[in-house]
Amino acid sequence: MHWIFDPEAGGELEAVIQFELSGDEARRHLIAIENGMADFAKASQNSPYLTIQTPSGIWRQVSSGKIDGAAAFSKGLYKVTGDFSLLVRLSELFPK
Repeated sequence: MHWIFDPEAGGELEAVIQFELSGDEARRHLIAIENGMADFAKASQNSPYLTIQTPSGIWRQVSSGKIDGAAAFSKGLYKVTGDFSLLVRLSELFPK
């Protein structure tokens, strides 16, 4: 599943969202949002605005809509640190 950034929803937002995936597809990557654009990089940053730590299988299900992201979070299936408001805005910033 590919998400497309909605620059209108992003507005003047400047943020870095880091994903730390574990499990069968363990990796780190980030999305940098700035100037109405979102850039994906297979990298990490020391001080992202938001970090999402999750098994890769869980995030694949959340991003594909197979499980609800809020429900998965409340069940402890993934963890977040940083600016929680960015987590809440993900579906707005990256509509399916």
